[in-house]
Amino acid sequence: MKIRRNLITIIGLILFFVFIWPIRYVHAYPPPQKVTATSDTVQVWNFTLVYHLEFWNVGALDPSGQYSQVSGRAECTSNCNGYGGDEFTGTFSGGPNGEFIIGDLSFNLIRGTYTTVFDTLRVDFTVDNPEAFDGSWNIETDFLPKQGVDGGLVKGTAQFSRNNGETYEDIPSDGPINIREGDVIKTGPNSRFIIKYPDGSILKIKSNTKVTMLFQGVQIVFGETFFNLKKQGKTFQVETYLTVAGVLGTSFGVSHLEETNETKFDVMEGSVEVTLPDNGKLPLSPGDRYTVNGDGYEVTEFNYTDVLKEETELIETELAQAELNDNGNLNTDESDTQGYKENGTKTTPFRITPTILIFIGVLIFAVIVVILLKRKK
Repeated sequence: MKIRRNLITIIGLILFFVFIWPIRYVHAYPPPQKVTATSDTVQVWNFTLVYHLEFWNVGALDPSGQYSQVSGRAECTSNCNGYGGDEFTGTFSGGPNGEFIIGDLSFNLIRGTYTTVFDTLRVDFTVDNPEAFDGSWNIETDFLPKQGVDGGLVKGTAQFSRNNGETYEDIPSDGPINIREGDVIKTGPNSRFIIKYPDGSILKIKSNTKVTMLFQGVQIVFGETFFNLKKQGKTFQVETYLTVAGVLGTSFGVSHLEETNETKFDVMEGSVEVTLPDNGKLPLSPGDRYTVNGDGYEVTEFNYTDVLKEETELIETELAQAELNDNGNLNTDESDTQGYKENGTKTTPFRITPTILIFIGVLIFAVIVVILLKRKK
């Protein structure tokens, strides 16, 4: 009998270490790995430069603090005249959509693959080893949920792409489709597509418009949009080729004319902060119209009350026409998640495995305690 009890105790301890001990190594992100990114060729005065970034995938997410630093350098490739290039340092918040802060510059990594810096000129970086961001990143920094949101046609025609615009499919007019990070949406003439986020925020994509859905907002390639965003702790980001704007909750319109390379922000409610061509920040209030192009920028006033009234009054009607329900997220099918993963859009699964292992471990530990107490009796 005593041998049997000892055997049960030993088996219990073995199971405890098998299930519980590995939990120490379960994080909300993959192991630390060094990442490098290289820019396109940039012409600065007479110099031809290529910029390099070096940082860690986990950044400041790791509590040790040893992976948050970013180092960079400018490499002169031609017409150098003795110029060896500058070096610079900064910090990285971590994750496939983490934030870089280098001096006065602040910019985000996009899906672990690329980033764009707006300074006195635009610099596009491509990550050399994006596989460093593979795996699950269970960090709540996204505005666009991992499972996506739903959008539907209000009128006209629209197409969507899940391979970065290489091929497009027609969006059906008989119900909503699930929209996720990286999807490209393109509307036709006299058309409108509407997206409803889980918190009730609304994005209207108007006629002849092309946008890319980002984890933290939207990139407008060309065309016209309207936003009605609820106030929350996360910043919604709107990008065009010329500028980036951060929004915490407001109603505003954004358009970008590809022919003239001009971006326009019309603020109707709340406030919007835009990044200026010199990388400064400019807050905009209701009635402000911010226009930026290759010649610079200007802020003028416009009468926004009629536009705001019309757009907000139409929201419920347009949601009904697009057949969107209240939660703004109809598609929860796991097989569809796999489909997006195969098409190159990363999704983060719910990390249920550590919870199950902890529960099993607690049960095993409780059984061991009961056995030991009985032995003492």
